[in-house]
Amino acid sequence: MKPVLFQIGGLPVYAYSFFIVVGYIACLLYGWWQAKKQGQDPVNAIDTSVWIFISGFIGARILYVIVSWRFFLEHPLDIIKIWNGGFVFYGGFFGAIAGALVFMRVRRLSYAVWVDLLSPVAMICLVFGRIGCFLNGCCYGAHAPNLPWAVTYPPAHPSLGLLQIPVHPAPIYESLACLLITVILIVRLPRKRFPGEIFWLMAILYSLSRFTIEFFRGDPRGSVPYLNLSTSQFISVITGITSTVFLARGWLKKRTPEPAPEAPPVPGPNAGAAP
Repeated sequence: MKPVLFQIGGLPVYAYSFFIVVGYIACLLYGWWQAKKQGQDPVNAIDTSVWIFISGFIGARILYVIVSWRFFLEHPLDIIKIWNGGFVFYGGFFGAIAGALVFMRVRRLSYAVWVDLLSPVAMICLVFGRIGCFLNGCCYGAHAPNLPWAVTYPPAHPSLGLLQIPVHPAPIYESLACLLITVILIVRLPRKRFPGEIFWLMAILYSLSRFTIEFFRGDPRGSVPYLNLSTSQFISVITGITSTVFLARGWLKKRTPEPAPEAPPVPGPNAGAAP
């Protein structure tokens, strides 16, 4: 745990903010490279990424405040303390989608091209963002007393410090999962069978990984009554099912052979003769 990485002239540089910025730069570089590779204007990739980052950032914070509403009801000023962490990916995910679609419509960009091209951006951002979570001490894991790679947070940790118990490094699990998903998406992109395939594939893979990783987390994340699921697990179920339907629909539609065109009628012996 190292919430402050270093200081510049007495100004603290927070680990969470630092890795969010690093992730954003990585997303810009990826978008530029992929746009040029596909013959698109890379400037549009930069502009869209800005919209995705801003709208995703706002959406992630809003959902976190909603999930933790009891705390923020008593500490309303803490809503603006984003340097302490406190974001929910799914809020950022849906916020980023909304921001990207609005920008594409304004710029008149092809949804079919850009949605797939930019789908790995969310995963790239999470690869670095979860490292920031780990160093910040948030999104910590569940108790894991016999796990060889378990971590023990220092006494300064607000929730686990005094307990000094080993826990799963849950943020690192998600960082590695998102790295794997990123590689899969980039490899699959030039081989996609229909527009939107990469987006739906990203949604499915992340839903599966997030639903699983939630079992290894120990921090408060909200819960859905009667289902014994965290908020993110519930959203993962909905997102995963929806994405599977659209992905299967696209694959099956693409595989269905098109009917052969009808052969033109064979002219008879008197074809073309005057009546």
